[in-house]
Amino acid sequence: MTMMVGTSILSGCGGEASSESSSSSVSDETSDTQSASTESEGSSEGEGTDYGGITLTVMNSKPELESALEEVTAEWGEKHGVEFEVYQTDSPGDTLAQRYAAGDPPVLAIVDPNNVKEMGEEDFLDLSDREWMKDGGEAMGVKIGDAVYGFPFCVESAGMIYNKTALEDITGEEFDPDAYKTPEEFQNLLDQLVADEPFFKSY
Repeated sequence: MTMMVGTSILSGCGGEASSESSSSSVSDETSDTQSASTESEGSSEGEGTDYGGITLTVMNSKPELESALEEVTAEWGEKHGVEFEVYQTDSPGDTLAQRYAAGDPPVLAIVDPNNVKEMGEEDFLDLSDREWMKDGGEAMGVKIGDAVYGFPFCVESAGMIYNKTALEDITGEEFDPDAYKTPEEFQNLLDQLVADEPFFKSY
């Protein structure tokens, strides 16, 4: 499951003037985001609240969502007076850590649940008081203690690609994927492949 989180600045980040300036900017941006979110929750779908041209940064770790994310942020941003800067990463944990260290974290980040658990309590906003919590956020969000630091954005599942012809050549039998629905049944297939094909015995 991939999560969307709201971020805040690192606590105590910076003795240098440049770091303090950057942190202050991010803090103001985050406060504007919280205010905008609260106002938006109280307005109807048809109202176009103007948030005064603020800029929000979004870190996207799902490249397959890039075009859709840019489209929806542009549409919502035009309606509400918000500019979005969307950037991609294939290493969300490392990118977040680097951004926080530089005092320039994203306002929204699409990350894995483990990233939320690693950084949430220190770096992310507590989302427990959000309006959507009553619609399943309490059960579905990533929690640390009693606080929710991430909410579900999309649900993913793992799959396996197999070569039907190769499997049938090795086993000498027609391959039926429905015959391997449990871990035990799949393990039996792997054991058979190792026994029947010398190539696998070296691994």
